[in-house]
Amino acid sequence: MGSETRLTLQDVAWHDAVGRVIETLDRDNFWSALVRLLQHYVPVDNWVVLVFSGGRPRLLAESPATDGEADSLFQDYLKGLYLLDPFYIHAREHPRSGLFRLQDVARNASSRPITTSAISA
Repeated sequence: MGSETRLTLQDVAWHDAVGRVIETLDRDNFWSALVRLLQHYVPVDNWVVLVFSGGRPRLLAESPATDGEADSLFQDYLKGLYLLDPFYIHAREHPRSGLFRLQDVARNASSRPITTSAISA
């Protein structure tokens, strides 16, 4: 027969957790469930899920504010600052699905690597 695949306890836990996230696909808590899973593997300061259609961003979900107030910078982003967002510009100029890092879509003056990322679908 072929080679034997052995799953570790970590593998089983990952598959179980992903299954629980998949179960939330059509529910209001899908994005927060996905972020909670990802936070076990990568640090997340804040997050937002936007859909850009009709020339405007539509907010699907966002990380809760620590003080319960609306983030004024993010509100400005929704009102028009998104037009300067390198991820938005890149998605408009090169529409394709994938995971993109800021260093892939824009370079700053010193060309230092920057570790922000966005997923485009």
